[in-house]
Amino acid sequence: MMMSMYSAVSGLKSQQTKLNVIGNNVANVNTLGYKSQSVAFSDLLSQTISAAGAAAGQTGGTNSKQIGLGSQVSAITKNMGTGSSQYTGNDTDAALSGDGFFIVQGGGLGKYQFTRAGNFGVDLDGNLVVNGLKVCGWDSSQYNKTTGAFNTQTAVAPINMFTSTTGLNKKVIAPEQSTKASMSGNLSFDTAIQAGPTYTADATSTLTAYNALGKSYDVTLTYSRTAADTWRVVSSGTGVTSTTSTLKFKADGTLDTAGSTINPVVTIAASAPEPTFDVTVDYTGVSMYTSSTGKSSVAVSDQDGYASGTLQDFSIGADGVITGSYSNGQKQPLGMLGLAVFSNSAGLDKIGENLYATTVNSGEFTGAVAA
Repeated sequence: MMMSMYSAVSGLKSQQTKLNVIGNNVANVNTLGYKSQSVAFSDLLSQTISAAGAAAGQTGGTNSKQIGLGSQVSAITKNMGTGSSQYTGNDTDAALSGDGFFIVQGGGLGKYQFTRAGNFGVDLDGNLVVNGLKVCGWDSSQYNKTTGAFNTQTAVAPINMFTSTTGLNKKVIAPEQSTKASMSGNLSFDTAIQAGPTYTADATSTLTAYNALGKSYDVTLTYSRTAADTWRVVSSGTGVTSTTSTLKFKADGTLDTAGSTINPVVTIAASAPEPTFDVTVDYTGVSMYTSSTGKSSVAVSDQDGYASGTLQDFSIGADGVITGSYSNGQKQPLGMLGLAVFSNSAGLDKIGENLYATTVNSGEFTGAVAA
């Protein structure tokens, strides 16, 4: 009687464990990054009343007689498959597709903790955080402008959105000096030819150039038709050293670069201590066709250089790169999220707050470099 009761009780205890796991799964149905669990049972040691017997002569073989002593929980398994993604409308949120974990610091258990929750935010000091923990990855100082890639062979560390590890203020993007500009548009074939020696403007366009300090200068380009196939372009403006170019056009209306006399370099000689700089102007995008309006129109199609700007917003790309958007229309990378991958992610321990910690059966993470 007692044996049967003990066996039944062990089954009840096993089923209670399963109910506990199911209840926890239900309780966390809306928990970000939560991984559900499942329970597997196994039987306990069986009592053998009589052993199996082999056949002998006229007697057949007999099976052993065993009485099971109940059941036990053999495993509580984490289901590490990818869950569904939701659009939150928040550009700072991120989700993981497939294997991997975000790397965080500050949980108090080991140097790193790991999470699938990507509801990121920024604290007062500019740290990228999730639930009060600092999110780790690579700083903008590890970004190579030439290759357009981060050096991910360095150790991951908390990402700060406002200041780089080298002390650079990410809240402000430095100005870039203008060096070149391209013009495009059409000078109307129907424009009357001017005899000179003085000329009025048949068309004008304005190029805004920036010096190394981000101060802007307006360069006005004045276009006057001086012959059937020729236009005169004069640059002018405050601080601008005036130049004159001659644009000659072919019979098909395209620019005859060989027959033109172009002074492409516009020098802006500002007052000291502001630096003097040159901008090279490209006119190959300008044509001379009959215009439906009878008017000419030439404008800047491309140029470099810009004033300084302040950080307005940031977004996280599919590659984990965090890109800042600035008030001057420019963008630059602020950092890159690190991703931890484990040989056995089901071996991680849940430590609460959507966090996981490594165990001897999960192994250490790969995919990023630990400090």
